[in-house]
Amino acid sequence: MKGIPVFAAVLVFLGFIVCCVDTGGSGTGLKAALLEATITALQLEIGGYEKKLEAAEGGLGPEGNAEIFGARIAELRKELGRFQAMKPEDYPDPVTSLPGEGHLPPDDGYGPVFPAEKKNIFVTVGNEYAYGSLLDVDGSSRSGPFFRLAGIKGGDPGVLKKGRRYTLEVYCVYRREYFGFIEDYYVYVSGIGK
Repeated sequence: MKGIPVFAAVLVFLGFIVCCVDTGGSGTGLKAALLEATITALQLEIGGYEKKLEAAEGGLGPEGNAEIFGARIAELRKELGRFQAMKPEDYPDPVTSLPGEGHLPPDDGYGPVFPAEKKNIFVTVGNEYAYGSLLDVDGSSRSGPFFRLAGIKGGDPGVLKKGRRYTLEVYCVYRREYFGFIEDYYVYVSGIGK
């Protein structure tokens, strides 16, 4: 009889370890997902700049925009090639958000967040999501912060149902080019809570 309480205590302890220990980026599965989300973010950015280039070549906007957008597309394609050639094990372990850490691009910078930064956000889904969709972050304003979907565990954005509120564990994988101090990121959703 004495062995049963000890056995139960061991099971509870092991359950605690499995449920509560954050293995972060120690597995190549998460690293592979973050790498894929970074590649998706770069592809989405290239697509956005191609649309801007097409409009600029059609005469919309200030003179010189076509050259600026063309140069930006070339930079993004070079960066995309670097990430497409990367192996998941070479992707750095993600980090937990810490104030004052300098691993994010500077406030006026943009590009891959390397290593990816983990955050918890609350969303109330307004419309169905697809890759590139702006997440409906609770408390967000027209001044941000903005989080756009670049990947989700399981690969199906449809698991986030319209009208439902979720706590999402996300990793910022790419900071979009935007003005001022406004945060605008592509993210990978690694966990979904109610």
